[in-house]
Amino acid sequence: MKKIILHTTLLILLHVGLAAAVTAWDGMTAMESQLYDQLIAARNNPAQALEDLGIDPDDLVQCHPTLAPYIDTGLPVVAPDQRLFDSASGHAEDMAKNGYFTKVSLDGSTPVDRMKEIGYYAEKGDEALGVLLFRNYITKNDAVQALYKSMIENELKCDAESEPIIFNPDFMDIGVSIKAGSMNLNGVKLNFYLAVVDLGKEIINRDDKDLFLDLNMIRQKTIPSLYPFGMNMELYLQSRERAQQMIEDIELSELNQVYHNQDVLILSDTPVFGAQSAKIWVTTEPKEIDEARDYLVASLLETEELTVDPEQKVLLSDIYNYCGAVFMNSVPVLVGGSHEYYAHILVMTVGQSPANTGKHSVFGVLYTDADQDGQYTSGEGFSHGYIRIEPEDDDAAAGEMILVTEANGMFSCLLESGSYALTNADPQNQIGFIEKSFRVDNRNVWIFQECEKAEKQP
Repeated sequence: MKKIILHTTLLILLHVGLAAAVTAWDGMTAMESQLYDQLIAARNNPAQALEDLGIDPDDLVQCHPTLAPYIDTGLPVVAPDQRLFDSASGHAEDMAKNGYFTKVSLDGSTPVDRMKEIGYYAEKGDEALGVLLFRNYITKNDAVQALYKSMIENELKCDAESEPIIFNPDFMDIGVSIKAGSMNLNGVKLNFYLAVVDLGKEIINRDDKDLFLDLNMIRQKTIPSLYPFGMNMELYLQSRERAQQMIEDIELSELNQVYHNQDVLILSDTPVFGAQSAKIWVTTEPKEIDEARDYLVASLLETEELTVDPEQKVLLSDIYNYCGAVFMNSVPVLVGGSHEYYAHILVMTVGQSPANTGKHSVFGVLYTDADQDGQYTSGEGFSHGYIRIEPEDDDAAAGEMILVTEANGMFSCLLESGSYALTNADPQNQIGFIEKSFRVDNRNVWIFQECEKAEKQP
């Protein structure tokens, strides 16, 4: 029988003052890089982008009032994600090959469906399209300018069929693709460029990716022989569901009933065999995110070190190889029906790999050793760094791949067993680091790669 073991510990403080962020991406073409840079610049400075395009900000606000707060201050930063580059590239190639121009593929898949297929589980996702038809020669620079202009103008016009996509403040990740081709239209041969921009907000938020990284570091520092966890979406969703349920239980229960919810529970309807540990800390005032998270992680580690049964271990488990963890900070709750408190929740779910694909998760962090302690420290990750992974021997079946690090410096991919080299692939020479070799042998692998920022030339 499939089962999941659940540990729930409730830590309550009733007075103030006590316990004070894969598929390989082969890299952007020059045209894609140019379009990407222009889109990022437009989001960072909408006022300038509107001026360049001759769009009156007042007219824009009349049509799209939700953009009013961002025109002068800029939209939230979006990060390049190789999975979204892959989903955009795949759809652009399919449209160019099969002669259609819609966000829905011929097989009925939507942008969110295509994102999921390549491992990006979007809480929200959408796609912006652009096409340029021409008979005579046009420079690549002029082609990108025309695509950029048409895509922005089309989504910002008053009669647009949907809300803005490129200028949507909810998205956090981006991928861009441009494909070229030709077609016959009524006997006339036309050349074309197709542009696809995929934007999304992943279900796993960046704070929980940081948590995943920190938990793996604590795990291996505590017991160096333990293999690192891989990240699993199914387990993450179980953790998130449990965290939401804990909030509801607090709101609907008397204080003493919640306090006694510490028993080990067996859940037989879960899709993977595993274990789950849940920690909750209730305080009378909100807490800073680092303080609350560190407190709950320390409590989790203390529980793990006292646990004897290996099947009930979570963070320090040596029988599970994937995890999903959720942290929720300072959630207002009613305890006892009338008293408002703040709940801080940590849920970690671990399990065995749901399928044997022959590949193993490789996770890594590209970081600058700012405190010069000789190891990675939280907050030292290098964002948007380019790294190359290529096989070193015939055992490694994968070809060369280039990855872009996330906001916290993380990168990840799936590799078959074999020897590989990790090298610098930064096209702008922002960083430098020494080539590193590593081996994948039927287990997940973690890589911590120190780098140095290149000195800018005067």
